[in-house]
Amino acid sequence: IKAEGMLTGAADLRAYLTGFESSFGFVYTDAQESVFFTDPRYAEGAKEALKHEFIGVMIAKNEDTVLDYIKSKKVKKLAVPLERLTQPEYEKLRRKFKLTDSTSAFTAAMSVKDEEELEKISQACEIAERAYGMLLGELKEGMTENETAGYLEYLMRKCGARDRSFETIVAFGKNSSVPHHASDETKLKSGMPVLIDFGCKVGGYCSDMTRTLWFGGKPDEEFADVYACVQKAHELAKEQIRAGMKGKEADAIARGYLQSKELDKFFTHSL
Repeated sequence: IKAEGMLTGAADLRAYLTGFESSFGFVYTDAQESVFFTDPRYAEGAKEALKHEFIGVMIAKNEDTVLDYIKSKKVKKLAVPLERLTQPEYEKLRRKFKLTDSTSAFTAAMSVKDEEELEKISQACEIAERAYGMLLGELKEGMTENETAGYLEYLMRKCGARDRSFETIVAFGKNSSVPHHASDETKLKSGMPVLIDFGCKVGGYCSDMTRTLWFGGKPDEEFADVYACVQKAHELAKEQIRAGMKGKEADAIARGYLQSKELDKFFTHSL
């Protein structure tokens, strides 16, 4: 990517560059400096968080303030993550600068995690698992899906999570056949399968896990058989996945086993 400067406005990419989360802001970088522009709501927090970093903090009333600053530096060619811009944003920028795409630079940098990033992912996984374990002891007949989802999110925060990774999915009974069911007021009863899809964030890095259980009494034979097959497919994938393997090759490990049990047609998600 050849450009005289780079401007980043997408919230997750800003957080990646600065380590600071905010609902408004831009990061500008050129050969001389890196500047995080934000509004007065975040000024104190940003200056404190970045005081020992290479990036400076400036207050900007709006996007025009940022663009005027960049123009004052005589920048003509500006790198921006094109796929993250709305059409109006793109049109506004291209009236002022010649644009080039910075997306590939982010993809290359973000695809390889350093030790600090790996530790945050591990922490997010550990917190989610701990909260799930706590939830199991609290499940009771009469709880709704929505109530259970909210309580699990509370437990993840109680255990140290910054936020949920995505909207928590809790599905009781027949709803558990829908992978992305929207949790509602369905109540938990004994003899129900339960599906919970959840995760949390630590320092902007996510965990994501799905757990299925049987609530109350002994699982029926069909549930137990299918559960065992899914668990076996999971274990085979875990054992056989290797560095350098393509995603479809990894998927085929689990899908092939489920096919041998005539269950692959129900495997509607990717691995």
